[in-house]
Amino acid sequence: MRKVIGVIALLGIGLVGCAPTALYDVREGSKVWTMTVDGHLIRPDTAGTFTYKTSEYEMTLTLYRTIIAFTLVNLSDKVLRLSWDESAMVLSDGRSSRVVNGGTTWGDRNAPKPPSIVPPKAKISDAFYPLATAYFSNGWNFEPLFDYPVSKETNIRISVALTVGDQPQRKDFLFTAKP
Repeated sequence: MRKVIGVIALLGIGLVGCAPTALYDVREGSKVWTMTVDGHLIRPDTAGTFTYKTSEYEMTLTLYRTIIAFTLVNLSDKVLRLSWDESAMVLSDGRSSRVVNGGTTWGDRNAPKPPSIVPPKAKISDAFYPLATAYFSNGWNFEPLFDYPVSKETNIRISVALTVGDQPQRKDFLFTAKP
C-alpha cells in the first residue's frame, strides 16, 4: 500500500510541472501578424500562411513559435537556388542568426551548407531553423521566437538569398505582430 501511495505522490509531483501552457495556433496568430516584402503588406490566409509571388517564383511562409516553414515554387524556366549560408534571421531582440534547413544534423550545424536547388517548374518545402535559439536535449530544440500570447509589437525578419538562373536576389520577409 505504501508503494502505491508513493507512486501516486510521485506522479502528482511530476504533473504539477506539466501544467498546460498556451499553445500557439497559426490561425489565431494570423490575427496579429502581418508580413511586409519590398514595402508591400501581405496578410495571411485563414490557415495562417503568407504568400509572396513574383513572375519567377512563389514563396509561402508560415510563422511558428520556433521556426518559419516555407514552400518555394519555381515558376521560371531557370534553376532557382536558395543559399543557406547567405540567408539569416533577425530575431525579435535584434540578434542576427544563421539559419539551417531540416536536413541538418546537430554535429553539422556550423558547417557550410550547399544551396537548395529548385529545378524549373518544381518546388521544395522546408523551414528556416535559427541557430541562435537552438539547443540539444534529446534532439533539436528551439527557444520561442516570440512570446505568446503576443503582448507587445514584435518584429522577426528572414533575409533569404536566392539566385534565379544567374541573377542573385535578396528578399527580406518582415513579420510584424501588433496585439
